Amino acid sequence: MLLDAEARVTGMDLREPAIGCERFVMLDQGDAASVDAAVQALDGRFDGLCNIAGVPPGDRFTPAQILKVNFYGLRRLTLGVEPRLNDGAAVVSVASAAGMGWMNNLDRIRTFLAIDDFDAVEPAVARHGIHNEGLVSQAAYPFSKELVIAWTMRHSGDGLARGLRVNAVSPGATRTPILQDFVDNFGEIVQERIADIGIGSPEDAARAILFLLSHESTRINGANFPVDGGVSARAMSGRLGL
Repeated sequence: MLLDAEARVTGMDLREPAIGCERFVMLDQGDAASVDAAVQALDGRFDGLCNIAGVPPGDRFTPAQILKVNFYGLRRLTLGVEPRLNDGAAVVSVASAAGMGWMNNLDRIRTFLAIDDFDAVEPAVARHGIHNEGLVSQAAYPFSKELVIAWTMRHSGDGLARGLRVNAVSPGATRTPILQDFVDNFGEIVQERIADIGIGSPEDAARAILFLLSHESTRINGANFPVDGGVSARAMSGRLGL
């Protein structure tokens, strides 16, 4: 969609995407040195940063790896790229409907937001009992997305002098190659939501991302946009007894 809009796109990932970007920079978002090297390899200035890379729940990744890729690498990359962003640029990070319980997890969020050293993540995971099971705030994947949402809000005021905007998009179940990881790990909750509301498409999230990148959203900053068919709203209204 960015290419269709005649944007000049630099891709950053472990593997070069099949769709040709103007430039590709190899990035392992779970490794601090790789993030720093990728930032140094960038040329020129940019009008936006889309933080989309992430890993799913389940046994393929340890809790520490999930947190490093989904939050700590994302934050390090964002802070590294921001000096290259033009005034008025936008940062959009993909969080998740799985992170909607962040307000009930504030003490743990404050503790992990204070961690700056990648080497400190694994000991903190062990100390706080972060695991890989289910859709709960102590599980690595939902917690990683809670951190993205909370940090997006906190960081949104840091670039006001330059007109930078920092927002998040939170998809629900989405038809991608890692959908089965969520079904296997989250179990009946996800299956019930899929049966009730259905499965979204990557294009659904992409439209929201492009809107938040555009000048049509210049007064939107520090927001978390649910793109989940109403999953978050229904869950919240249930918790509140509405």
